[in-house]
Amino acid sequence: LTGGLGYIGSHISVCLLNSGFEVIVIDNLSNSSNKVLKKIKSITKKEIIFYEADIRDNNSLREIFRKNEIKSVIHLAGLKSVNESLDFPQKYIDNNVFGSKNLINVMNEFNCKKMIFSSSASVYGESQKAPFEETSPTQPTNPYGETKLEIENYLHDLSKMDKDWEIIALRYFNPLGA
Repeated sequence: LTGGLGYIGSHISVCLLNSGFEVIVIDNLSNSSNKVLKKIKSITKKEIIFYEADIRDNNSLREIFRKNEIKSVIHLAGLKSVNESLDFPQKYIDNNVFGSKNLINVMNEFNCKKMIFSSSASVYGESQKAPFEETSPTQPTNPYGETKLEIENYLHDLSKMDKDWEIIALRYFNPLGA
C-alpha cells in the first residue's frame, strides 16, 4: 500500500487489517506522519509492515519487494494539491508520473501485476456537468489532474500490451470523513 499512512491509505490499512490481510505500507511521510502507525495499531490491534521509502527510489523498492512476497499493490502515493501543482508542475510530474512508472517497473520485475490506482475526478476538468461517468471526456485543467490522467493512460496501455496486468483506476473527488 503506497502512501498507506495518508488519509485514504490509513483508512484502507484499517479495512485490510480487519479483513485479515497482511499490510505492507510504503510511505515517504511527505503527506503523513508515522504517528498514524500507532493509531492504526490501536484501532485494529494488529501490526503493519512499514517502510519509510519513496516510490522514486528503485533500490528501496527492490529491497522491499525482495523481502516480501507482494502479490498486489494499492497505489495511493502522490502529491495531491491542485493549487501547488499550478506553482510547481515539474514537482508533480517527477513525483506522480515518474514515481508511478518507477513503481510499475519494479512491480513488473517481481511479477507483481495487480494494481489499484488512486486517480482523481480532476481528470474530467470543469466544463462538464455532474454526474460524471467513466466514459465522460477527460480534460484536466491543472498539472495535478494531468499527472493522474497520464498515469491512467500509461496503465491502460500497459494492460493492453501485457494481458497479465490487472489494473483498476479509481477516480474520486476530495474524500471527507471516514
